[in-house]
Amino acid sequence: GEEAKDWSFKDNYIIDEGKIDGIKIIDYLGKEDNVIVPTHINGEKVIGFDKGAFETCKASTIEIPGTIKYIAKDLGFDNKNIKSIVFGEGIETIDDCFSFVPNLESVMVSKSVSIIAENAFMGTKWLHSQTRLIILGSVLIGVRNVNSVLYVPQGVRTIGTLSIENCNFTKVVLPESVTTMQKDAFRCNENIKDFVFTEALTKIGHNSFGNNK
Repeated sequence: GEEAKDWSFKDNYIIDEGKIDGIKIIDYLGKEDNVIVPTHINGEKVIGFDKGAFETCKASTIEIPGTIKYIAKDLGFDNKNIKSIVFGEGIETIDDCFSFVPNLESVMVSKSVSIIAENAFMGTKWLHSQTRLIILGSVLIGVRNVNSVLYVPQGVRTIGTLSIENCNFTKVVLPESVTTMQKDAFRCNENIKDFVFTEALTKIGHNSFGNNK
């Protein structure tokens, strides 16, 4: 219970009409510069965040444990203090959680993450600094300055809804490690004429090949 003094929270909250037993964090009240989100508060598992949970946080580093499977939207909008985020092993989905956190410059994502929303880190120093293939954990989330052929490296498991900038590639080659393409994955590139993939690709989202014919 010692960690409870640093957090505002509520328990037994509702997700999609179902009652979930666990803690939902509302706000960080402490003053530590390196914040490690607890896995439990008062003996109950921490399993989610409320909107804006880190908007007033004074810390520069936030570490989120894998007990929280889904990282919700709009957690730190316009917070100028946050510089580093660590997503722990066990997390599965990262929504548009830290977009427009202007000074965010370091993002670490575990291999357990299989879905990352298109705008999860939009408007951050980290995203602005990325070149060519933008990969978090095992998810490809963006492509920049690629001409002719896009070769996705082995180890990538998911093609996210891609941010594609300054690209002229007409061919995509996916390795056998890719099993999933999120919806609208290549919607921003209408020049692609050739897709090469393996039988491992079993989950193909709506319009994931974009407007290519």
